Amino acid sequence: MEMYMLLSGSKAEVYDIVLDSLYYEVSQSSNKKINKSSLKKGFKHTKHQKKGKHTVDYHYHLTELDPEKGYNLKVQTNSGTITMGMRFESEENGLCEVCYYEDFKAKVEEHGFLFKVSDFFYQRKIKRRAKRMLKEIDQVIKNKHRDAAKAAEEDSAEENAS
Repeated sequence: MEMYMLLSGSKAEVYDIVLDSLYYEVSQSSNKKINKSSLKKGFKHTKHQKKGKHTVDYHYHLTELDPEKGYNLKVQTNSGTITMGMRFESEENGLCEVCYYEDFKAKVEEHGFLFKVSDFFYQRKIKRRAKRMLKEIDQVIKNKHRDAAKAAEEDSAEENAS
């Protein structure tokens, strides 16, 4: 599944938000204090999550993390591999076109009716999640721009009052 969206910021702004999000996820799931600079291409991390009586291990591997290209993350689970990431397609007039992609490859490929039904619902779920995530990134950028404009306006008002 791929989803394209035009965001209200530069590649650098989008990358900073993505990096902050990855850092937050790793620090919360591991309960370890890590430096943001340790998040780079080749970074590996394991997350243990309780699901009922069982613990599921998620093995994360950042195969790409670049402010100009985007990121690519492979997540190995008990049932298969999830590949997800973001590509920064273009940047014009302060806007960045982003492509979010996600795919799941099961360890055992099934092609029966139940697999097709579950894959259909999985695709719908990740499309909704991807759209919500991209809209949230766009909103964070818009809020930063608005706050910066408000601060600049207040600074100029103070200078004029002096």
